Amino acid sequence: MTENLLELAKQGNPDAIATLMNRALKPQGITAAVELVGDRLQVELVAERLPNQSAAVGYVHRGLLALGVTGIQQVQVSGKQVNQAALGWMEEFAIADQASVSDTRTTTAIPAARSVASSHSVTQAGSGQKQKSAGPGEVGAIASKDAWFAANLSLLFPGLGQIYVGQVTRGLLFAGMAIALIWLAFWSIFSPAGNTLIGLSCILPVVFIYIVDLFEAYRGVTGGSILELHKEDASQKESWLAVFLSQLLPGLGQVYLQQNLLGMVLIVAMIVAASGLVGLKIHVWLPAMITGFACYHAYAHVPKKPAIRAQQIIVLVIASIVAIRLLMGAVPASLQQRIERFVIPSSSMEPTLQIKDRIFVSKSLRYVPKDGDLVVFHPLQRSSADRPMKDKFFVKRVIGTPGETIQVKDGKVYRNDQPLQESYISEPPAYEWGPEVVPNDAYLVLGDNRNDSFDSHVWGFLPDRNIVGRAYKIYWPPPRIRPLNQQ
Repeated sequence: MTENLLELAKQGNPDAIATLMNRALKPQGITAAVELVGDRLQVELVAERLPNQSAAVGYVHRGLLALGVTGIQQVQVSGKQVNQAALGWMEEFAIADQASVSDTRTTTAIPAARSVASSHSVTQAGSGQKQKSAGPGEVGAIASKDAWFAANLSLLFPGLGQIYVGQVTRGLLFAGMAIALIWLAFWSIFSPAGNTLIGLSCILPVVFIYIVDLFEAYRGVTGGSILELHKEDASQKESWLAVFLSQLLPGLGQVYLQQNLLGMVLIVAMIVAASGLVGLKIHVWLPAMITGFACYHAYAHVPKKPAIRAQQIIVLVIASIVAIRLLMGAVPASLQQRIERFVIPSSSMEPTLQIKDRIFVSKSLRYVPKDGDLVVFHPLQRSSADRPMKDKFFVKRVIGTPGETIQVKDGKVYRNDQPLQESYISEPPAYEWGPEVVPNDAYLVLGDNRNDSFDSHVWGFLPDRNIVGRAYKIYWPPPRIRPLNQQ
């Protein structure tokens, strides 16, 4: 019976070819319909999920070559989803001359799907080009992978979607590039020696990697573009597409499912939560909770059952989404607690700091100022009353720490009777002050522009409780980017 079937298939009998294909593909949830029109063989592959174009075409091509089918010049392969009238994709190729194919190869034809899949490539007749074939096990990926699940993984982090579809090396490459760029951006922006401009320039490549990986992961399953959405009725909505949209913006998945009221409520809630109007602590976790709820609700309310049926999968994905969103919220909040940004409003610290320089200030409860540090602090009440200021922060240089004796005379500053070598000042001080001993829990601070600085020589010692932190870097504008090291 099998020998007769193989012989009929070799002669181009469409029913025999369909029978052989279905023996291999039906366990994977794929049905093959074959029709012969003139010298063109038309193969339509139908599955619950749109079959993978690249793997499906490669499988049909290699199988027909192995059979040594005669009387067929062209083959048209198409893929579609169950209950959809429109084809998802269609591809046509020319069959090579079968005269050189031996009869012994017919025994390993279409029924041995995994064996046929081990071929690496096959040359198309008349084109001189090579069509990439699916590797071992990839025939099983014709319908077993879910394109929108791959897209969700790639949206979590670059490379995960490609690893899922079997492109492990490429996925690891994308993940490695994203990690390297994110680390470089973080280091360049926030470290004293880093260049802020380089850090900011890393953001666009990271976004580009995300987008490219997203498209590649989706295409690795369907062979098509993620932008090629097909019309579907309510019963054919995609579960993982709903989750994907909810990841982009909570509420979009509900709008996709035509639950517009809930969708708008979630969108508004996410905007409010992300704006920071709810307070710093709530701002860290609330967006993650809204996203997690929106994703799970969208998944659970799609009538069409997804290809990935295990409930553990959606729980794992939702947990990953929430964890990553919590991290995305916690990192800025943590940085805000440790690093503050300030804009220089006056010329009191020239030439070290110029008007409109933007600086990073490191904040820590354990910080103990040292001589030469640039500190940002809340002004004393008496100093702000003497000279009303638009800004509620000052920045000056620490000249004296508790227990040190400071004196200003003859155009120099003396610390414990030793003159300071101050290469950073604009001009020598034209006033005299002291000598005085810096009290405990206080500091003496002066501006580098000594003769135009409203500082300790006017309003006295600075209590340590007023200090916000140490200025350690000018991060903007680009020509002024530099570390503010101790002098």
